[in-house]
Amino acid sequence: MIDRQNLALVFARLGAEVSDWADASERLESIGLTVPAEHAVTLQSLDAMTQHLKEISALLLRLSAATDDGATLSPDEVNRFTRLITLAGLQQRLTGEVNVTAEAGEVCELWLA
Repeated sequence: MIDRQNLALVFARLGAEVSDWADASERLESIGLTVPAEHAVTLQSLDAMTQHLKEISALLLRLSAATDDGATLSPDEVNRFTRLITLAGLQQRLTGEVNVTAEAGEVCELWLA
């Protein structure tokens, strides 16, 4: 069994890690502004990835804070935190509200040579 203090630490580390990846993604977006118009969809996918990373990071950091303060972390509490997510599809998937799959362009893979 994982104690609350260690769980809070794991959530905090995951949140920081995802936040760093969101920052890196955002930097790639700024570089991509010089990409020709035919690659605009790729930039939109990169922007969507950045937004998702930021939302997931914020959720992990909220969970870390809630776990660390000793309060109960019930499913209702987790749902309360996920309600703060502004991306509807991501919010619904994380709350289990509906069986939603990612929309086209919402999830992308980025391969760099």
